[in-house]
Amino acid sequence: MLYAEDSLATNSPFAARLAFSSKLPVLALEDVELHLGNIQCSEAAIEILFESQYHCDKAHKAWEDLGNFLVVTSHPGCNRNGERSPYLYVFPPVNP
Repeated sequence: MLYAEDSLATNSPFAARLAFSSKLPVLALEDVELHLGNIQCSEAAIEILFESQYHCDKAHKAWEDLGNFLVVTSHPGCNRNGERSPYLYVFPPVNP
């Protein structure tokens, strides 16, 4: 997976390559973050909130056929700056 963004604050591009092997499908949240309203992580769970019901329904439909998969984050509160952390997404999702 390759992720890139152009930072207007520093006038420098940022790029990261994510490479590992997994028997499960992998979703990098950076690939869909434009449609996310908020992401919150704890040691036991990740909560992904979408900006609209439309995007939530679309993701649910796409993800339901995957079964369990890994979600890789690069977001404040989920891991240290510049690092990525995997979370196991269990389908169907468990609502606390």
